[in-house]
Amino acid sequence: MASNAQVYNDGQIQFGSWIINLLIGPRALGGNFSAPRGTYIFEHIRINRPVKLIKRPDELGGPNGFVMVTEYNEATCTIQLGSAGSSAQAIVNGDYFTNQFNTLNGSESFALGNITEPYEMDGYWKRDGTFIKCNFTPAAFTFTPN
Repeated sequence: MASNAQVYNDGQIQFGSWIINLLIGPRALGGNFSAPRGTYIFEHIRINRPVKLIKRPDELGGPNGFVMVTEYNEATCTIQLGSAGSSAQAIVNGDYFTNQFNTLNGSESFALGNITEPYEMDGYWKRDGTFIKCNFTPAAFTFTPN
C-alpha cells in the first residue's frame, strides 16, 4: 500500500504566506510590550493602502488640480499556527508585529484587531483578523488599565 508520508520539505512557506513572530500587546501584560506571543502563518493577506482625494476645482467648478493624502493602511488576513509552541487561543486584539511586506515601505509595525474565533469539525485551526499600521513604534508606549 502506498504511503502519503512526506518525502521532502524545504521548510519554506510559499504562495503569498508570511511567517510572523507575533508580540504580545499592551493590554495582556499591563504595559509590558514586545514579549513573544508565538510564531504564526499569515495567509490570504490583503493590504489596503488608500488615499483621501481632495479635489481643487476652478471658479467654474472644472478640474484645476487635486491633493492625495495617505489614509490608514489596513489589511485582512487568515492566521494559522506556525509552530507547536503557538497557542490557538492566545491571539488577542492589540497584539502586534513588525514586518517588511515590500522594500518600498520598509519595515512597518501593525496591530491586530477584530480577531475571529472559528470552531470547525475536521478543520484546520485558522482565525481571521484585520491589522492596521501603527504610526509609532509600539514598544515606545504603555497601556494603563482603567
